[in-house]
Amino acid sequence: DNLFELNSAGSAGGAIHFSSLSGATITDNRFLTNTSADSGGAITMMFANSEYAQGGLANNLIAGNAVTDPAGYGGGIDVALFHSLSQFFMTNCTIEGNTAIASGGGIFMDLPAGCPAVLENCIIWNNTPNQIGLDDADQPSVIYSDIQGTWTGVGNIDAGPEFVTGPDGDFYLSQIAAGQATDSPCMDTGNMAADALCFTGSSGWDCMDGRSTRTDTVADSGQVDMGYHYLSGGAPPPTSTPKTFRFPGPGRAPTRESPNGEWT
Repeated sequence: DNLFELNSAGSAGGAIHFSSLSGATITDNRFLTNTSADSGGAITMMFANSEYAQGGLANNLIAGNAVTDPAGYGGGIDVALFHSLSQFFMTNCTIEGNTAIASGGGIFMDLPAGCPAVLENCIIWNNTPNQIGLDDADQPSVIYSDIQGTWTGVGNIDAGPEFVTGPDGDFYLSQIAAGQATDSPCMDTGNMAADALCFTGSSGWDCMDGRSTRTDTVADSGQVDMGYHYLSGGAPPPTSTPKTFRFPGPGRAPTRESPNGEWT
């Protein structure tokens, strides 16, 4: 896993800025206190005008980043797609305490009409001036996420995530089983089982039951927790027939990523 901290950019993407014909996926990283002038305090992702562009973010922590220009947007993340069949997903990301001046303190999205963009199992909280900013009226599908101020979507909640400090950072989830007084509302509230949510990550084929939101680093199990997962204290158990991200574009069936990285 990588840590991107205290980086800066004079225009966009304080830590990462890329523009791609095919897209890319950023997985298993922490982006802390990065800054940019115009957009994307931590990350700027631009997918070129191609129907083949697909990608997004999986299991990332984006916290305390900022855009400094008075017209700046996307304090944490700035995403721009230019083709209606391009596909973007964001799953199990925690976006907290980021700042923009104009819009999209957490994430700012510029989406063409009909673009299949999906945000799931995320925590987007305590960002300024708002959690999600949009350039156009077209909205992403946000499901099974904790969004401050509410956001319409299946499984969404609007409740303080109850972060606690653990061995690797400040964004573990409070859990009685790990010694805290209460259970976070983000515990066991994702959209599938932890051992079924898998992607190509920093150590190869990475499933969420090999990671943890608990301060005692016990791996996630049962229904996946919302938000970023730190490394667990034990090796991931074996998984069978893992599922991954779905891009329900117009007329398309759900898709699955196989262990060799191919999309079907």
